[in-house]
Amino acid sequence: MSVPAISIRVEALNSKIWLMTLYGEIDAGQSRAVGRALNEQFSLGHKRLILDLAQVDYISSDGLRILVGAWQRARESKGNLVLVGVKPRILEMLQIIGLDLVFPIAETQGQAIAHFTRPR
Repeated sequence: MSVPAISIRVEALNSKIWLMTLYGEIDAGQSRAVGRALNEQFSLGHKRLILDLAQVDYISSDGLRILVGAWQRARESKGNLVLVGVKPRILEMLQIIGLDLVFPIAETQGQAIAHFTRPR
């Protein structure tokens, strides 16, 4: 049985903030596609990314590794990677391994945008 490819949509929310919406599961095979899509955004100079996970039901350890690497790359370029729409099961996993202390996590897209627009 083959696993369907993950679907990824990217859109500009404004001139400095980009939304990447993922649909499907981020398993070992699909994590590479997610990594390529994130790297493409960084190559384009997009360093403020919101990753919408509302349609993601599963993230493997490989997928988490890709997300942590993307967060590090964003931070190195003075940006950030904010997670939004995280399902309770995935949020619980992030909390268990402490990644909720690494990633900014927002409940809504508006809250995610506010993360980039509020004074530091």
